[in-house]
Amino acid sequence: MPLAKLYVEGDLDAAIYNKVFSGVLIEQGGSKTAIKPQARKDRTLKVEAGYLRDRDFDFSPTEIVSTPTVDALHNGKPLGWRLNRHELENYLIDPRVVSSTFGIQVGAWETALSHAATKICHYQVARWTIGFVRSNLPPNYELNTKPDGIDEMRLPADLTEAISLQWCKNAIGAFRDKIDPHLDVVAIDAEIERRRNTFQAESLKSCDYVLLWCSGKDLFAAVDLTATEDDRIRGPKDLCNRLRDWVRDHPDQFLAYYPELQELRNQFLA
Repeated sequence: MPLAKLYVEGDLDAAIYNKVFSGVLIEQGGSKTAIKPQARKDRTLKVEAGYLRDRDFDFSPTEIVSTPTVDALHNGKPLGWRLNRHELENYLIDPRVVSSTFGIQVGAWETALSHAATKICHYQVARWTIGFVRSNLPPNYELNTKPDGIDEMRLPADLTEAISLQWCKNAIGAFRDKIDPHLDVVAIDAEIERRRNTFQAESLKSCDYVLLWCSGKDLFAAVDLTATEDDRIRGPKDLCNRLRDWVRDHPDQFLAYYPELQELRNQFLA
């Protein structure tokens, strides 16, 4: 059954996906944490909805990047998907897209991206480390502000100060026990070292590797804009807007670069 509605995150996502996934109703739904429950609610109302989110620092890249990655299921069927590259910007700043937009050599932009990745590599190590720590922390709602088993408009049997404060301390202690191992200095140092290995200088010579691991937004901010050979590109926003406009004018050519996105479109329209 074709997807009736696809929830996406921001303005750029909606602008691109409206063209690339033409035939599917694109609904801008806010943050990546907001679009999943919206799609799930629609499914419970018998609306064939789904969502597509950035991968961000929440997941390491998959080994196979040519096929879509399912982010969540609903009743055994895919509810949401996440991009295999870091975020949508990583698809826009690809040398093939930049070359098609500005008429420059693919190799020149590959070099520019490699230099940008080298410039931001320590920052990427830091961001990935925080992402790893965050992904292992329990969600804040697991620290409940009322005892387990107490329904709404009900009170605990014992409301004395001693019992109330003992429950408070026990709840906080149990939550802390879940968190402490992931915030341990030794564990953090180990993760930093692991991410240093991810961002070795030799690896950053590969454009595909850079676009898989580095934040696309950070690459936009770091890349040498003179490599576009266009004096009108004075900042990362200018570059992003030009690439966005090219994609909107050439959605089929853009899709042809990415088997992953082609397959997503096939699934959405099937």
